[in-house]
Amino acid sequence: MSRARLRLGQPSHGHGLEVAAQERTYTEALTGETVWTYHATLDDLRPDTQYIYEVLHDGATPVPGMFRTGPLGRSRGFRFTSFGDQAVPAPVGLGLGPDTPNAGYIVPAVESLDPLFHLFNGDLCYANVSDAPVQTWQSFFTNNTRSAANRPWMPSAGNHENEVGNGPQGYLSYQTRFELPANGSAEFRGNWYAFTVGPIRVISLNNDDVCLQDGAFSAFRRDHVPTYVSSGDNPYINGYSSGAQRAWLEGELARAHQSDDIDWIVVCMHQVAMSSAHFNGADLGIRQQWLPLFEKYGVDLVVAGHEHHFERSFPVRGTLSGSGLLTPAPQSSDPALMDTSNGTVHMIIGGGGHSTPTPVAGFDMPHDGVLITSVGPGSPQSQHPAITTTEPAPWSAYRDLQTPYGFASSTSSRTSLVARPRSPSPTMARRSGPPPTRRSTSSSCASGSAAKWAATSTRAAWPGPQRHRSQQAQPELEPTAGDNPILAAPGIGRWKAKRAVPRSGRTMRQQPQPARASSQPQRDQPTGRAERKAKNRAARRGGDPGLRRRGDWELPPSSRQPWHG
Repeated sequence: MSRARLRLGQPSHGHGLEVAAQERTYTEALTGETVWTYHATLDDLRPDTQYIYEVLHDGATPVPGMFRTGPLGRSRGFRFTSFGDQAVPAPVGLGLGPDTPNAGYIVPAVESLDPLFHLFNGDLCYANVSDAPVQTWQSFFTNNTRSAANRPWMPSAGNHENEVGNGPQGYLSYQTRFELPANGSAEFRGNWYAFTVGPIRVISLNNDDVCLQDGAFSAFRRDHVPTYVSSGDNPYINGYSSGAQRAWLEGELARAHQSDDIDWIVVCMHQVAMSSAHFNGADLGIRQQWLPLFEKYGVDLVVAGHEHHFERSFPVRGTLSGSGLLTPAPQSSDPALMDTSNGTVHMIIGGGGHSTPTPVAGFDMPHDGVLITSVGPGSPQSQHPAITTTEPAPWSAYRDLQTPYGFASSTSSRTSLVARPRSPSPTMARRSGPPPTRRSTSSSCASGSAAKWAATSTRAAWPGPQRHRSQQAQPELEPTAGDNPILAAPGIGRWKAKRAVPRSGRTMRQQPQPARASSQPQRDQPTGRAERKAKNRAARRGGDPGLRRRGDWELPPSSRQPWHG
């Protein structure tokens, strides 16, 4: 590839600025393939502005795309979407990794909503369990470029992004392919990061650093990575940053909490702090390391994956009295009232397309929580078994046992945050046809008020003996409305939150119930936080009319109407 570059412009003026791309490579430990990626970074973009671009190199047909930068402060509302655990839409190589047509259908469903950006809650394509990881990544980008060419898809690294043998922690492929905001560490670049869009600070974490579960183990890579034993490769990386990520997180949260420009703190991560499914289960390590910081600095919303279903918590703060498992304590018993001045709301959105959704049989009746408390003996040659227990789950406000696939759509305005889960049908039919022709191109990196943007393209070369690892033909990924039903009846999961003053409490309620404030006692917060929350609660109870905001969370109705994207 010669002179990889990006041309940038605006719709009314055409392409003007040309930016050279920087090359970044890695060698896949399993197959010996060399992968080249190219990243073009754009600085000094105007806020709330539509841009067009094309990526090209000498002798190639330009590939077009477009994007809009984020608004300045609270000047305009915007939408973002979120899901995790996608996989790829068709088998790759020997088909060892998960594939499902739902991984394809969810992309145009997201794109139809025209979000400003998308949060990907880990486990992107499961390349670490594939016999053809490079082709699996190519399938992932070919599929998702249909949306990612027009808006940043901002990932968090899940356990299946740990491709053991690719770098010290297995993340070299992930780090090479994505250009993400800096975190101050060259070694852990991209593993965790933060960015601001409007009044929302988004923080992306890598939970494998704190999780007890040995979730990245791959018997295929153990048996087929040539240097697995000689290099001392080990997929179990609990504690790999030696506290660096936690120190960074506390600094980020403290700054966001104190900033008068930030109304909402949203955390994107993979593994979960709470779950009621006998599938993976929640992880005690997250409760020990992250939740005290979320509580101290007032994180509003956590979006996660790992469990392949949808579940939502009440606002949680502290732990149940006498709980040795650090079971989060709900600060409400009303599933229609989501007041994040009382605690953090957690959403499990792991239905991005994986072929194995959480089975209904994996849920206890009555409601129990499932927690990984430790792991048994293991080694680089043998996976550590997870040791789990059940616990009370009073934190669980809602779970959907019947519709495993879907994503969340959140809308921010100057006064509110609205989250609307949308669920693709689990019975969508596979379609036949040629694969998409768009070249793999991804956009990433929203830094500051979306004032920086980067386009990324990839290509790969591999030695002759690996050429049999070819990608199988994919099905056509552009379904018609008739065979891509998205179940999102009016009112599913609509979350409109009150926003009266910076970093004050947010209230979500179900219509048509009257608004009411939480009666739960408040705990001490860092200086300034309690005063702002008190002002907001007074406004909700009938104080300054100019500060009163209406809001709602509408739970899924008993009968859903089809919505076509």
